[in-house]
Amino acid sequence: MNIQLNKPYKIHPAKHKRYDVHYSICSAEALIVPRRDFGDESISEVRWEDDNGELHFASSMVFSNANLIRINAATDVRLIELWDHYYAPEGHVQ
Repeated sequence: MNIQLNKPYKIHPAKHKRYDVHYSICSAEALIVPRRDFGDESISEVRWEDDNGELHFASSMVFSNANLIRINAATDVRLIELWDHYYAPEGHVQ
């Protein structure tokens, strides 16, 4: 899968459990922003909100590109809000 750097993604729903355990994140609520491309994998920044409403940030997390999907502005409202707040100066979702 071809991933565009510095664009918003989310983790494929079938892979949530794997990433929840592996990275200790709330993968269903995570905004993934690939920063560096390494063939089939991307080094990414991750932002998510936990069950208490606390925002978290992690950098340099490795994701298989096949496990990422572009966010949808119509259905991923919270992820769009995170994107707009932290990344909008770099460019809006296209």
